[in-house]
Amino acid sequence: MRDEVLAQGGRAWFYRADVSVAEQAKALVEFAAGTCGGLGIRVNCVSPGTVLTPSLEGRIAASPDPEKAREEFLSRQPMHRLLTPGEVADAILYLAGDSALSVTGFNLVLDGGMTM
Repeated sequence: MRDEVLAQGGRAWFYRADVSVAEQAKALVEFAAGTCGGLGIRVNCVSPGTVLTPSLEGRIAASPDPEKAREEFLSRQPMHRLLTPGEVADAILYLAGDSALSVTGFNLVLDGGMTM
């Protein structure tokens, strides 16, 4: 299933929230989870930070100075690394799987500490 999530870019699996709307995403997820919980429906959110996608790699490569562009992206990350699509897929699969049957109303922020 992880490969399926990666192949489709995860679009059908999660609501992506940028740092600027993370609190709104949290409120929306909590409201939806509270509304749907009695029906046995879990509602969660994965909010990734900067993900090293082919699109981002293309933007970096197309810049006048690719090394400088890559370093600029990394410098904004407290952990000095970018997420991989696989890390996002793993988080989604965790929340969708049996290991998280009691998890609802949760916004899993995968941003390497950017919103701390």
